[in-house]
Amino acid sequence: MGVLNDLHRRNKVREDNADIQARIKLARKWIFEDGVPLTSVWLKRTLDPMSLTPTRNAFSAKLHEEFGFNFYSMYVPDLMHEFELGVWKSTLAHLVRLLHAFGGDKIQRFNERYRMIPTFGRSTIRRFVNNMADLKKLAARDYEDSLQCSMSVFDGLPDNAQDNRIILDMLFTYGCWHALAKLRLHTDDTLDLLDTMTVQLGQSTRRFARTTCKKYDTYELPRESAARGRRTAALANKGKGKARASKNSTGTTRKRKSYSLKTYKYHSLWDYAAHIRRYGPSDNWTTQIGELEHRHVKRFYARTNKRGHAKQIARHVHLEGKIRKKAAIIEREREQQRERQSAREPVTLMSSRPQSSSHTRARKDLAPEEAVDPRQQFHIAESERDYDDISTWIARHRTDPAFDNFLPRLSDHIIARLKGDAFQGEELECSVADRSALRFVANRIYHHHRMRLNYTTYDMRRSQDVIDPASHPDIMTLSHEDDDENTPHGFKAKRHPRVGFVPHDDGIPFGFLDPTVVIRGSHIIPLPSFDHTPGLLPPSIARHGQNVYEKPEYHDQDYQYYMVNMFVDRDMLMRYLGG
Repeated sequence: MGVLNDLHRRNKVREDNADIQARIKLARKWIFEDGVPLTSVWLKRTLDPMSLTPTRNAFSAKLHEEFGFNFYSMYVPDLMHEFELGVWKSTLAHLVRLLHAFGGDKIQRFNERYRMIPTFGRSTIRRFVNNMADLKKLAARDYEDSLQCSMSVFDGLPDNAQDNRIILDMLFTYGCWHALAKLRLHTDDTLDLLDTMTVQLGQSTRRFARTTCKKYDTYELPRESAARGRRTAALANKGKGKARASKNSTGTTRKRKSYSLKTYKYHSLWDYAAHIRRYGPSDNWTTQIGELEHRHVKRFYARTNKRGHAKQIARHVHLEGKIRKKAAIIEREREQQRERQSAREPVTLMSSRPQSSSHTRARKDLAPEEAVDPRQQFHIAESERDYDDISTWIARHRTDPAFDNFLPRLSDHIIARLKGDAFQGEELECSVADRSALRFVANRIYHHHRMRLNYTTYDMRRSQDVIDPASHPDIMTLSHEDDDENTPHGFKAKRHPRVGFVPHDDGIPFGFLDPTVVIRGSHIIPLPSFDHTPGLLPPSIARHGQNVYEKPEYHDQDYQYYMVNMFVDRDMLMRYLGG
């Protein structure tokens, strides 16, 4: 896939022409008029050379002769089933087989690393299941999440450095190709890059198959072996074919399983860039839209008594439609009511029955949070309920390195913002007179649980990230330092950027940041291959929310390095890719 011969082969695409229609017409005449059986040699000689069937296509019959329409051009690739549930699913399964072949505690470490990956966004990256190696009951979104976070999981699991490099190169190429293929807005440059990444995907996959996979004997996963045993037992009970002779066999012996590239789904990856050029971005023709509708039927099924569920589901669908129409009428009347109020006209309420105070409070508690003005760059609540006295709060944490010289640095930061001095990567030191002139109202400092950050995505849409210090504290800003040449990263090196904490006694490790310099949230994943280091920072309030998914004994430790996930969503990819 992606080599020169493959490109030449794809230049000879099938077209609906007179020869194909004549073959189908002749075959149908033999079958329906002359009574030729379907197993006839004449039919095979007529249809098999072009892989045809004696079936007329309605689009061909109605549109080809008059408009010259080629109905073969209607078939678009299926990204969800062909890649997420196809190529990547089979590749991930074979990677798990390799972990079994490596031996030791590789599978346990594999599961542990997926469990410790933090979530991101509202549903972009969800919590992974406890036993990812089983690959049980995983939807397409779960395989997508596993691909986006896979490099931090597999880094260091192979004992051989060459195998580790080959696997990481392949995972980076897969992640980049997947992110490019799912872009909602393309340019000529991104499509050319998708073509390039498709070629590199084929190269890295073939290198993985002929080197790493050839070194190890891989066998079926326990889940695959158990499923095959159940199928064998079921066939034996029915007494069909060879299963009748092996009726007493349990079929629990694990068979060898090799990594195969001889699949249609793998070879169809080259078609995506061409179809995006022809039909637009893949979100226009993805099957995910229809698949997501299954959730509605499943929700209605839970409301039935599981007997004769089809009729009950139809009733629920009909009832939902009536409720939706009624809600539209109510909303229209409310809009008219608001217009009359704004014009100071007499208002006729729909219902004059007062509601109880408890019911009103319950509805208020269940109501969604007030929307944030999208024109604001960020929003922090103005609540004053959660506060501390500054002096008492600092004294309470006097042994915490994060509070060293806290009040002077806070004063300098506030004074610099009041003066309008731009942040240049380090705090400005103000004079003693300026600090003395600064007063804190009631000597209080207020605590807020989240900040809502509005930003514009690469495809010119509005979006919002929620920054929560207790669960999602990581943010993205513009870098004020040069790139680290000692750790190559980026698309050329096929590695995600790495970041790490500095020692608490190295210069000024803590500071304050103006929310206006924050671009959006970031997905930072620990790199277990570099292990923990306890010497960077003693127990501190600065780790609040950092080690949520860690074991208790590691709550006061840091990893040496963390991976910045460039493929967590499409907007994040374009911020690193540019263009």
